[in-house]
Amino acid sequence: MTAELTKEPQVALSYFSLPTRAALLRQGQINEIAINAGYEGLELVPMNLTVSGIQMRFGLISNSDLSVIVSGHESPRHKISTVKTVVATLKGQVGTAINTAKWWAAFRASEGSLGEIARISDRVGGIQTTLYEGSQSNPHQDRFVRQLVQPHLGSIEYTGATNTDELIARLLALEGVDGFTCDIFHLRKANTFLAYDTRNTIDKLLPHTHEVHAAFFRVDSATTTKEAEMTRRELGDILTGQFKSEGAQMLKYIGQNWQQAEPPTVVVEVPAYAYGRVTTQEFIDLNHRFTDNIRQLMTPNQN
Repeated sequence: MTAELTKEPQVALSYFSLPTRAALLRQGQINEIAINAGYEGLELVPMNLTVSGIQMRFGLISNSDLSVIVSGHESPRHKISTVKTVVATLKGQVGTAINTAKWWAAFRASEGSLGEIARISDRVGGIQTTLYEGSQSNPHQDRFVRQLVQPHLGSIEYTGATNTDELIARLLALEGVDGFTCDIFHLRKANTFLAYDTRNTIDKLLPHTHEVHAAFFRVDSATTTKEAEMTRRELGDILTGQFKSEGAQMLKYIGQNWQQAEPPTVVVEVPAYAYGRVTTQEFIDLNHRFTDNIRQLMTPNQN
């Protein structure tokens, strides 16, 4: 039985999506940008050589500044940072390569990131956290409200699943896994059974889903040219409020068929370079438009 959303989802900004200049900002300043841009919180991806990352690692931060963090995400740095930078360079995508190198070098390694998220979770009274894959046991799992995994190409490979039902069963059987994060970019990767019929895939995932990742203008080492162009167009579709793209319709469908008692945390994962060279105020304005449209799109009585 579905429990259609009766109030707006909580929309959070991922640390993945912060502009490069945010590396020099204190956590309180980052919070101010996110709140002014219409976000209700932040998804923490622990950082290394950033001011806020240093604040968190050494405890030089107030509980008030931490209270904006509503979700955590294990760092994928050890998995794809070097590969992604090299691939972008070989493709001649100099801007992408530079941005990738700067930011992915700054992220904590996966092994340290979960411990840091756990420390922050303890201080703010508990947050749910998404594992990048879930293939490794996590000694900090009891310190999270929920520990979620993302069904995607990597999880198919390490579970050996051959269909969606099998993948769901094997992921939920992993130690400490409480459910799923539904990432609409990962679900549509080419040549996986998850992408064959996305609506059927979503129907099967939703009973176990607690978080949604609205990921657009995304590329990684396995992204095809067609996928990259599609996800770029979809960002424009949502920013302009047309809502005609497949990604927009997936978010709308999730909102219409949501099955948990509480509304979802919808984390926006759009790299800052998607907007080109913009000022901080322009970044705020563009993201405010995006968050307003995400809420409209995913709240059924507003469509």
